[in-house]
Amino acid sequence: MMATSCWNSRALLKCFILWVMMGLVWEVVVEREVVVGRVEAALGVNWGTNSINPMPPGYLVKVLQQNNITKVKLFDADYHVVSSMAGTGIEVMVAAPNDMLYNLATDPNAAPNWVKENVTQFLFNGGVNIR
Repeated sequence: MMATSCWNSRALLKCFILWVMMGLVWEVVVEREVVVGRVEAALGVNWGTNSINPMPPGYLVKVLQQNNITKVKLFDADYHVVSSMAGTGIEVMVAAPNDMLYNLATDPNAAPNWVKENVTQFLFNGGVNIR
């Protein structure tokens, strides 16, 4: 029952329009959590920055907020994109780029340095809600 109420035709149209407008969103994700005996649903998007004509991150954040998007997965740690999420309350997951995975796995200092450079600097009161 819950899944069908999340995906009515109006919601699908809204998601499609959002996807087309952003030009960066690869997929829409619905996440359900059981919280003290009740199910809560959250709508999130995966956001990549490989685009020919990317929109400004601040504009895209406004679009996310207007469409009640509460979770975003970023496929890289672009400074402008991550910093645009500050103060929004949107949960953000930041992924290391694929071309860095070998280095992160083989160099013991690479992962802590990457986190310090791309995550820690945004963790302040009113900063980015990185999960």
